[in-house]
Amino acid sequence: MNHSVIIPPLKRIAVVGTCIPRQCGIATFTNDLQQALKNCDSDLSSMTIALTDDANTYAYPPDVALEIQQASPASYAVAADFLNVSNVDLVSLQHEFGIFGGEAGEFILGLLSGLNAPIVTTLHTVLANPNPAQRRVMDGIIKHSSRLVVMADKGRRILQDVYDVPTEHIAVIPHGVPDRAFIDPAMAKHKLGLADRTLLMTFGLLGPGKGIETAIRAVPALVRDHPNLLYMIVGATHPNLVRDEGERYRDSLVALATELGVIENICFVDRYLSLDELLDHLAACDIYLSPYPNEAQIVSGTLAYAVALGKAVVSTPFWYAQELLADHCGVLVPFSEPDALGAAVARLIVDGASRSEIRTRAYERGRAMIWSSVAKQYLKVFSDVRFERRSGASRAIRPVNDEAWNRALPPINTDHLAALTDMVGVTGV
Repeated sequence: MNHSVIIPPLKRIAVVGTCIPRQCGIATFTNDLQQALKNCDSDLSSMTIALTDDANTYAYPPDVALEIQQASPASYAVAADFLNVSNVDLVSLQHEFGIFGGEAGEFILGLLSGLNAPIVTTLHTVLANPNPAQRRVMDGIIKHSSRLVVMADKGRRILQDVYDVPTEHIAVIPHGVPDRAFIDPAMAKHKLGLADRTLLMTFGLLGPGKGIETAIRAVPALVRDHPNLLYMIVGATHPNLVRDEGERYRDSLVALATELGVIENICFVDRYLSLDELLDHLAACDIYLSPYPNEAQIVSGTLAYAVALGKAVVSTPFWYAQELLADHCGVLVPFSEPDALGAAVARLIVDGASRSEIRTRAYERGRAMIWSSVAKQYLKVFSDVRFERRSGASRAIRPVNDEAWNRALPPINTDHLAALTDMVGVTGV
């Protein structure tokens, strides 16, 4: 006789990652994902477990139930116990090697190994050539995760080919983006007082590895034919870079622009913009530049935003750009070649029809990436994982028998369990 399995609806989840107001791309993503999930399902309760970097404090929003001190292994164990007594239905982990403590971020494994709830891990980096420490951490994440989420098909292929992850263990969900109207840049430029400028733009936390030098080197040739051109570089210097060396990198870019004689055609917006400010600036740009110097970039939130707002993008062919800009949704140019970048920009400046076609195609592609759509896909994955766990049909690589799995967990630290129970209001533990 067949008996149907009745699974209660998903009620309470925890998202583990960095969190605003920390200046970090994953912090923005974590906040946006959590908000989109709640907008999609008003009955869903969600909390954030925030990773806090060394020697910093943040005025976290009320959704942050607990902080993990990045460099403290014990803090990860406390977080696992906290989540267990909180009786969450599922944990959504936002993974990037650099936000966790230990070699290659290995301390996160102490949290994952101690959790009772199923885990869905969103991978913000997928390395095709990991070093031994990175491979060990990735293998641990794969072992403990009921599903892995990547934001591009390239990530899925790497997980299959390099890490031997089964196809059914992977979900491809696009990077979420805000939903904004498709407008003429001229309207937005007027609001910024830039109505008479041809506006190029790159945004994001400033630091080496973004290829900004290549874009600056392309400006002199462009200015000769388009003297009203302005290249706007939007974003504060990455906090870790400021901590280690101050503004040395930004100063080097200013020096380069000065040496090339184009400092008047380059504008540094040296601050961390609110989302509305950022989108207002992005809406104003005529051509968006994404000049990353290396191929192995599996996702870019900044590029996702540019596409979603219907920008004409000129980019180097890093992995994520190859997928997102396919089918004439953008222009790809070789890595670290200012002349090629400048030539592509020049063509788009003079060819309004081509620029308009690219913008239209990009905006249409972005409709599948807005947060309301992305949240529904995440909730579907979360529900599937919970059903598999509850029905005994889990596809996870770890043991599917809950009782056997719980016996394999490390013992809970009873010294702080009572305190944790009081914190979350759990009785009868």
